[in-house]
Parts: sequence; C-alpha cells; structure tokens
Amino acid sequence: MIVSGAIGLIALLQTFTAGLLSPPEASMVFSDVGDVNRSPDERVNLSLTMTNRSLLTSTDVKTITVTAMPLNGGPKMDLAVTQPGLLLPAGAPAQFLITGVTPKQIPANTVPLRYEVESDAIVHTGKWRGDGQLRTDSRSEPQIVVWPADIGWGRAEAAPDAASREDRRRFRATLYPGRDYPNGANGRVQISYKPNQVAEWYADCPSGRTCAFGPVSVSDPASSGRVTAGRDFKIPALEKFKPFSLAIEIDAPAPNSTQVWEELRTRIDVTAE
Repeated sequence: MIVSGAIGLIALLQTFTAGLLSPPEASMVFSDVGDVNRSPDERVNLSLTMTNRSLLTSTDVKTITVTAMPLNGGPKMDLAVTQPGLLLPAGAPAQFLITGVTPKQIPANTVPLRYEVESDAIVHTGKWRGDGQLRTDSRSEPQIVVWPADIGWGRAEAAPDAASREDRRRFRATLYPGRDYPNGANGRVQISYKPNQVAEWYADCPSGRTCAFGPVSVSDPASSGRVTAGRDFKIPALEKFKPFSLAIEIDAPAPNSTQVWEELRTRIDVTAE
C-alpha cells in the first residue's frame, strides 16, 4: 500500500514537472505572407496574430521581439510591436501591430533589398508553468522588399527556359522599377568579350512586348584583346514594383567551355533610366 502510494506520488511529481517544462500552449503567425513591397523611407505596417491554444487557462504575453534580417546586404531596419504585455483568455487570439520605416538611403540602381521578418515572444501559460519562448512559423514569415527610388538592375542570369548548348546560350537581364514609367525607359545593353568567344548576340523583349533596339556599336580591342559591343534600347511602359526582363542570346563561333559562358554572363551589363 505504501509502495503503491509512493509510486503514485512520483508519477504526480513527474506530471507536474513535465508541465513546468513543457512549451507554452500558444502559437503566432504573421497575417502578411509573401513579399511586402515598399519604397525607400516608407512606413511599414504588419500584423501578427497570437493564439492561446489552451482551452483551460490564460496565457500571459510578456514580450514580443520582431527583427528584420537583411538577406542581400541592406542597411539596418528597425521594427517595433505595439501592445506588449497582454493576457490572452483561454482559446482566444490577439493581433499585434508591427510598425517601422524602410531605410532612407539605399544604393541607387541596385536590385531590391530584401529583409526577412522574424518574431520571438516570451509567454507564460497557466499558474504553475514556467516562461516559454515562441517563434513564428517560418512559412508565415514575410519579406519586406525595398525597391530603388527609380530603376535598378542586377547581373544577368541564365534563362530558366534556355536549352543548354555549347555554341549558344540564352541569358536574362532584369530591370527593377521603383516607380511607374508610363512613357517607358531608355537603356543600353553591352557585352565585353574576346572575338573568338562570340560570333553574334541578340537582345529582345519578353513575349508580347515591343522594344526598339538601335544598331550594335563595337569598341576597338583593349590590351586584353576584348571588345565591348553595345546596343541602345527603348522599352515600353514599366509598372512600379513589377520586374521587366530582357532576353539576351549569344552565338559562339565554336563551342565554349562552361567557364567561358559563365565569364560572358558576368560581362553582360544592362542599364536604364
């Protein structure tokens, strides 16, 4: 009898201790999923929902921290949470407003800067359980995308739909308008190469769009033997926060190695204004 009572007490203590160490019965997710597009020095408003999953007791929300992590070298961006310190009734949700301002000074003519938003919270469920830490579900974490004030661009990429051939490659160069260009934009595409690497090259607009390209101009060979060939272009109206890609196709006089094709990709430059 005494032994069975001791065993029952030990089991009760184990259950109590497990309750103290178990995670809080709450979850939190962002209401804004996907990309949140903004201009430099623009206000950001996000929403975070926390739910008390316990149907028996309340959850005390002690602190919430939100961080904007730069993914491609952007400057620091601070975010703040309103309504810290809140008691969530059993089974109840609550919304928290997250505010901030995008960086005022970002590099001109660059690709958009990306920030992944993460949130942590310290909460306490029930009377006896200790404090626990919550983290937002990574599937709900949005990204704040800060576009250039005018138009930006990045390095050319291999076209995803291009068939791989040793004597022909197709690339894609993307422009990133941070504002509307109702009358279109002017630009230039140029490639630096050695004559034995490139026989001809072409530039074109996406399907369904019409671009105007000027004649090709070729520089005299540099000391390295490279020449720079370029074409001016006029592209149609651009919509704010909507990327626009040019297709660039290069024919080689003979099969190029993978290393040469990669070098040519990095020597494609596209600018616009």
